Amino acid sequence: MAGKRRKQTFVIRLNHMIKLAALLGILFVLTIGVHQKENRLVSKINVNISSITDGKAIIKADDIFAIIESHAGFDIERASLKDFNIISLEEKLNADKRIDFANVYFGKNGNMYVDVTQRQPIVRVTVTGAEDYYLDKEGKHIPVHESSVLRLPIATGHIDTYVNEYQEQATNNINQIYSIANEIDEDPFLKSLIEQINVEEDGSFVMVPKLGRNKIILGDHLALNDKMNKLKAYYKEGIKRVGLDRFSEINLSYEGHIVGIK
Repeated sequence: MAGKRRKQTFVIRLNHMIKLAALLGILFVLTIGVHQKENRLVSKINVNISSITDGKAIIKADDIFAIIESHAGFDIERASLKDFNIISLEEKLNADKRIDFANVYFGKNGNMYVDVTQRQPIVRVTVTGAEDYYLDKEGKHIPVHESSVLRLPIATGHIDTYVNEYQEQATNNINQIYSIANEIDEDPFLKSLIEQINVEEDGSFVMVPKLGRNKIILGDHLALNDKMNKLKAYYKEGIKRVGLDRFSEINLSYEGHIVGIK
């Protein structure tokens, strides 16, 4: 009986040893595989940039490659997978104000993928003695890179200083510029019509159309939707009767109607 138990115990131990050896073998193969994968050269970096309104691009693939190479500090064409810290690289990309979100990952055959969602600018702000910048759909600041200039309405004139917390400052007129630009951006007709938003010395707003010689007096930013609807009605119907340049000014600041000034 004792001999039979010893034999059973030996068989059990042998099975455990076989399983352990098999497990160690699998771990060894996996370790070798991971090591080989990490040392595999990156065969291709695929950059995918989501398009924004009108197919315009505020950031290009070359810009993404430049950011990656600057962050890596080496020739990325000779890099292996282990040379890249994905989390750190994503943080670097997301720190660029032109980028809303970036996702980096590795695929099959040593391919690296960089998916980028751009921010969407709606107006270019021109400031005397300072660098131009864009405001995006969320009202955030984006520096203008001359390599990717967009054709957008331009805000000019007596514009207050941009600060990160401007939306918390009711008196900062960038709030009103953003509201007007957003109203224009959301309407295809207004986007095709308005070229410039100017802040006058008294704080009122004047818009300049792309066609014609007239100015559009907006006044303040209150009742903005009503004013824009009156403007659209004038351009769609009124111009057929009076012509494009009948008035030098079109004043929308009066409640309920439009005043044309020759």
